[in-house]
Amino acid sequence: QSLQDLLLNGLRGLAAFAQQAQRLGRHHPTADRFFQESLHATGAGVNFDEEDLYQRCLDCGGMCREVLDMLREGHDEAFGRPAPARAPGGTSFGRAILVTGNDLSDLARLLDRVEGTELEVYTHGEMLAAHMYPRLREHPRLAGHYGSAWRRQQSEFRAFTGPILATGGSLMLPDPAYASRLFTARSGALPGAT
Repeated sequence: QSLQDLLLNGLRGLAAFAQQAQRLGRHHPTADRFFQESLHATGAGVNFDEEDLYQRCLDCGGMCREVLDMLREGHDEAFGRPAPARAPGGTSFGRAILVTGNDLSDLARLLDRVEGTELEVYTHGEMLAAHMYPRLREHPRLAGHYGSAWRRQQSEFRAFTGPILATGGSLMLPDPAYASRLFTARSGALPGAT
């Protein structure tokens, strides 16, 4: 059971990153096949072979590495080659949207939508990496980074007064104080959020 649970957690990460890569035009047919076969091995209740499940867990790690490499290439092509950069911390007075998670495509779409407006967009948590990519960093509406690690999102989201867009993983159950201002993208549904 523990090996099946470990494999399912690995498959969740694999699926999330493969979905992000697909939206950037990248596809990994071997990962798709591995995903389907491994889901069958865990979900059908037919595989209790410890050695096979252990090997699938190791293979899942390798497959995640391949998919992350593919995703990195897609990010480089879509947003430019990343380089170390400074991101202004905190927020300034005005209307703003906070983006958390790790899906750079969702951030890019939001930035395109707010271009020409007075709205500022701030990153949170893992989204700090967006500031390394030239096409995102140079966008006039990307204002900076607010907060710290994803594990502090409940207290930091309570303090942020604008809408919050959650993209991808690392999401905690929302506090009622900000749940009505929390929006999720794609498959990341949370109770109380839109």
